[in-house]
This record gives sequence, structure tokens and C-alpha cells, in this order.
Amino acid sequence: MGENRDLFVAQGADFGGRRVSRIDAKTGRSHVLAHSYQGRRLDSPNDLTIGPDGLMYFTDPRYSGHESIEQPIQGLYRIEENGDVTLAVADAVKPNGLVFSSDGSKLYVAAANDNSSTDYSRHVKDQPVHAGLIAVLEYPVNADGSFGPRKVLVDYTDVNTLGPDGLNVDAEGNLYVALFGVDEPGIYVYAPNGQRIGRFPTGEVWPTNTAFVSDPDGHHYLYMTGGADLYRIRLK
Repeated sequence: MGENRDLFVAQGADFGGRRVSRIDAKTGRSHVLAHSYQGRRLDSPNDLTIGPDGLMYFTDPRYSGHESIEQPIQGLYRIEENGDVTLAVADAVKPNGLVFSSDGSKLYVAAANDNSSTDYSRHVKDQPVHAGLIAVLEYPVNADGSFGPRKVLVDYTDVNTLGPDGLNVDAEGNLYVALFGVDEPGIYVYAPNGQRIGRFPTGEVWPTNTAFVSDPDGHHYLYMTGGADLYRIRLK
């Protein structure tokens, strides 16, 4: 959501719009911000965030959908001030969630390479997952706004999971990862060095994304999406 309460939406494939849009909070009208790169349709915009430079970044993997795949890689893109779409990261394998560190010096990306375009909703829970790189990646942000070499911050490759989905950070710089999978799904919390420091178990619910919200009384909450539902966890 933007400062003027406009809503930014990543519309994926599987009969979706395959674009990034802005919905005007006052009129309800939708404005397309990105739908192609170098003349080819985007594959399936998945998640987005605003960078420290004020520009929008979004991931474009393909996890489901019958539509043809037009992009040669599944990339992470930036929408420039003039509206141009730039490929910002090309080696995040199959990027999903993304978020910048609290100080803006790093970019975290959830890489969930299932080696296919399989719809996760059809996965049989008692069967092991066979995948490629499944990890949270870290990229340093260079002075010119580009990104340095990637680093595997948290590696899930040997864990029976479908991988990380949405990412978030708190004011202290801790990273919150929605681990979407079959073994102990939940919201996992990591220190900036990648050390696990906590977990919010979610039972049978496969979490997909999170958001921090505070009410007028000073209570702090972690909101979580899972399936078609929205959940709330009160924080201390």
C-alpha cells in the first residue's frame, strides 16, 4: 500500500492479469505499472516491495498457470521512475517473496525452485519434495542501486519443504519467513546473520505472507495469510 493508500497488486498467471497494477484508493480504478519486459509478457508477478530508493521491485516466477512462459529467466525486476521495467536480479533461481533490510543495505529474496511449474495446491503432503535451490538469498545493495553477488543466508534445500514464500523485517532487522511446506510450517524468525531465533508454528496452515500492524492503543500484531484466510498474532 502506498502513502496515499493506493493498493499495489502483483497479478499472477493461471487466468490472472500477469501484471503489476496500482489501484487508486479514491476512484477504485486500476492502472497498469508493468506487464512486459523487452517485448515479452511477464510470466506471473508474485510479490512486490518498495526499495530504499522509492522504486518498486517485484518477482516474476511461474509456479502455476496454463499460459505460455515468454521470459527466458524468472527474474526480479524494478520499475523505474519513467515507467521502464529493468531486470534487477537474474540469478535468484525462482524468486518469490522479497524485502529490503531495515537499513536498506541488503535485499532478501525467497528462492523456491521446485524444478517445475507445479501448482502447490496439488502437492500431496505425505510425499517428499524434490527440488532445486530452496533458500533465502541475500544481496548487498550497491551505492548505484545495483546488487552485489548473492549469498545463501538460509538454506532449506535438504528440508522437506516447498520453500519460503513471503518475507518481512522488523525494526530490529530480524527477518520473518513464511515457510510454506509439509514439515513444521510456520513463520520463522532469523537474525540478520541468518541464525534462527524464533518460530510461530501454524499447524496445518501453510503461511504465504505477513504484515506488521499496530493499533491506536499501541498493540502490535503480525498478520498472516494462509490459503484463503487471514490470521492475526498478537506480539509482545
